[in-house]
Amino acid sequence: MPLEQSPAIMRRWVRSQLRSRREAVDLDQKDAATALGSAPSRVSHLESGRNLPDLPSLKVLFSLYKCPGDVDSFWDTIKKIKAAEKASGKDRVQLASDKDPSDFDVFVTLEDGAAEKHSADLIVLNGLAQVAGYIEPLLRFYDPTATEDEIRQRCELRLQRQNSVTRTHQPLALLMFAPEHLLIERIGGVGGPEVMRRQLEHLLELMTLPHVDFRVLSHEARARQATASAEQPAAKQDGGHRAVHGPFEILKFGISEDPGCVYIDTAPKGIFYEKVAEITQYEGIIGRLDAVASPKAESRVLIERHRKDLM
Repeated sequence: MPLEQSPAIMRRWVRSQLRSRREAVDLDQKDAATALGSAPSRVSHLESGRNLPDLPSLKVLFSLYKCPGDVDSFWDTIKKIKAAEKASGKDRVQLASDKDPSDFDVFVTLEDGAAEKHSADLIVLNGLAQVAGYIEPLLRFYDPTATEDEIRQRCELRLQRQNSVTRTHQPLALLMFAPEHLLIERIGGVGGPEVMRRQLEHLLELMTLPHVDFRVLSHEARARQATASAEQPAAKQDGGHRAVHGPFEILKFGISEDPGCVYIDTAPKGIFYEKVAEITQYEGIIGRLDAVASPKAESRVLIERHRKDLM
């Protein structure tokens, strides 16, 4: 998605620029706050993306950061963000339901504008790869009190999210890891053989896209992981396919100063990790999964084999 079409990603760009320009001249937030005549918390809010700077503040900061010539173009970007956010109240496509965990709406907004997503899907297949027949039983399993209308709405919203992968202009690049048993088991009574067969066919269709990579953590991969773990110090072992802390997703935004974020979905709320050290830790887990997972071609063979078993 083009940067100018996603206000959430444009905000991330603004906050990254404000922080990197300050750090480039070796100043801290207190120095910026002093120049603005404000508390350091104001600068913190600007650099977190919570608030956008007004034009007078931007002029002060860019003078301090020795880049006054960039004020006009930067202010143009801020105006685009404000205009897009104002229009979003009536034009924005809803991507999350009121029944979803707190902050899930923030995640799906960022996901829709991201350049890449890497995921360790260890309980169910990734939401961007699910078919309707797989989604609906899952929703009923996790929320038995949901009405049929609520199930239908949430299913439609999840399917709409998948447009980020299939759109023709700057689609979201996907790298997904999942254990082989998810190609067989139906968590929460997910459909029957026909639903799982269609789900596997959909995975195979997605994998024909050059920007989609689905990697199976096969039974053979588990054996390779066990061998690799046996050769590592105990402190470095990650417990087979469990990826240490369970399912997680990493979003990258194509912004050089922005390391991205890690998102973990829990029942009450979504959890974000945005510090470089935190993201690096999860990227290391993805790297270890990549080392033991079946390559894309072999994963296709495994999926096709399980699909045929369901016929």
